[in-house]
Amino acid sequence: MLEDMNTIHQHKESDSCTHPARKILIDTDPGVDDALAIMLCAADPLVQITAITAVAGNVGLNHTLENALYLKEVLGLSHTLVSRGADRPLVLSPGRVTTVHGNDGLGGLSKTPKASPDPLPAWERIYETAVQEKGNLEILALGPLTNLALALRKHPDLKSLVKNLAIMGGSAKSGNVTEQAEFNAWVDPDACDEVLHSGIPLLLCGLDGLQPAALEFPELDALIDTFQSRGGVTENLAVPIIRFIRHSRKGWGGHHNVCIYDLATAVCFLHPEAAQAHPAHLSCVTEEGPVLGKTVVTAAGSGEVCTSQILYSMDKQRYLDAFRFMLTRLSDPDLSLSSV
Repeated sequence: MLEDMNTIHQHKESDSCTHPARKILIDTDPGVDDALAIMLCAADPLVQITAITAVAGNVGLNHTLENALYLKEVLGLSHTLVSRGADRPLVLSPGRVTTVHGNDGLGGLSKTPKASPDPLPAWERIYETAVQEKGNLEILALGPLTNLALALRKHPDLKSLVKNLAIMGGSAKSGNVTEQAEFNAWVDPDACDEVLHSGIPLLLCGLDGLQPAALEFPELDALIDTFQSRGGVTENLAVPIIRFIRHSRKGWGGHHNVCIYDLATAVCFLHPEAAQAHPAHLSCVTEEGPVLGKTVVTAAGSGEVCTSQILYSMDKQRYLDAFRFMLTRLSDPDLSLSSV
């Protein structure tokens, strides 16, 4: 299957001579999972990352912004703008973070970046980029949705300027921070609910829909063994991140496998054929209590126009193919990617 993925990307690289790259903006709280998702997008020959907007989530805003700038440098994204976003939820108190990704968010692997952030705040950068791309901008949202909600509040016409939006967040079943809520939705449920009701064409990739992409520990070990000496970004950053995920989540929640949720969402975003979804009306519980942050899913009626979809499953083999392709490509010295 990896050979098939390479063939597909060879066609993509050929097509890129005649077809414009997909213009994407990544809203993120890196995060080791986020870092791998950003790498996947950077490795795709038909994708141009126009901007990365940082938001507090996995760790505080200072760390997420530094990590985003560091990833920009490592991946050679010289034309990608990195903007400072919201440091707290719309309504709830700040500081709703996790230690799952290490104190710095990158498992202790982050370094002080040399670059400075974009002077525009994230919500303005989102809007300005959408205007510039004239309806062709695609957004991959990997953290709490505060930046997007603020952009929509300030610029209501944004909803008509975004081509599509893929969100890592929510869950149609159980949560991972409470019994009912997934982390990103729980951090800022008000923002989540506003974005879900925005009218932007969106795909919500929740915990349960992404779970088929979970890798058994021997599968992660095989990736590490195969790529740990390949050089480049793969050897110096991607594999250490995978190794951190492998060891930090061993036995976590009683599971014997690991789903790298943000990476799986990026695969569904870049390769829609990997995603199995259905139309649904979506909302997020914003009232304080035991179900705060819960995703409410109401199936769309037959023939009903619905701009939102929810992922119910995904193709694990296509996920693995994309994962391996990314690791192969990021070890290629001919890509002119910056060294770590």
